[in-house]
Amino acid sequence: MKRRWIDILISFFFAFTLWFTLSGTGKSVLPFEVRLEYRNLPQELVIKEGLVNTISVRVSASAGLISSMSGRTYAYTVDLGGLVKGENVLQISKDRLPFPGAADILTVEPAQLRIIADTIETKTVP
Repeated sequence: MKRRWIDILISFFFAFTLWFTLSGTGKSVLPFEVRLEYRNLPQELVIKEGLVNTISVRVSASAGLISSMSGRTYAYTVDLGGLVKGENVLQISKDRLPFPGAADILTVEPAQLRIIADTIETKTVP
């Protein structure tokens, strides 16, 4: 009789562990708006086209992680230090996006920024 109760308890333990493991692996997908912050614009250049304020990122993660992420605002820093006159293409790196490592980044829109820069010219008129 005692052996039967031990078998029932072991079976219940394994069933509960299996249920807990499988129910915790459900993933959710949620879109986030990430604010872009621009740094290191060369002083001799001015941006003519291509600056956007936000990018859209779709993230897949566990339901618990998604719920902890959903109330926050996220920012991505774009370094403009390497800009040259003309068209510049800057890639948005998924590795540098400010999401936890357990979250999978599915898509980034736009995935790259096309920035057109020009030099500033001044004229002195009499």
